[in-house]
Amino acid sequence: MDSNANCDKTVLQEEFLKTVSDLLWLLDQAKDLAAKARKELNAIVQAEDWTLIQAPKPLDAEDRALLWLKRKLSEIMQKHPTVKAEFVYNQMGNIVGLKYIASDREIREDVERVTNWAFRVAAERTRK
Repeated sequence: MDSNANCDKTVLQEEFLKTVSDLLWLLDQAKDLAAKARKELNAIVQAEDWTLIQAPKPLDAEDRALLWLKRKLSEIMQKHPTVKAEFVYNQMGNIVGLKYIASDREIREDVERVTNWAFRVAAERTRK
């Protein structure tokens, strides 16, 4: 009986150690997942920092350069779904800026280049 009791005790200890080992492995996995989720959430939160490009003066929203810019920005946003861009209007309905989010430096430069060009061209035209 002592032999059986010792055998049962040994089996229980082994099962306990196996269970503890499995729990520690699960905790490590949970820790890794939590770190990955935290990193991804931080990237999302940081990406929500809008950048504003101000127009040199209020611009006619129907100006050809701005209509071209709208199409160009639409193309950029379709190609890069994480990019967001919105025109900023004054109370008169004129475009006074563009706010955008782009996490990649090259994409930011593309958005700024086409926006600055369109704003400059539209600002040089006489207003209707």
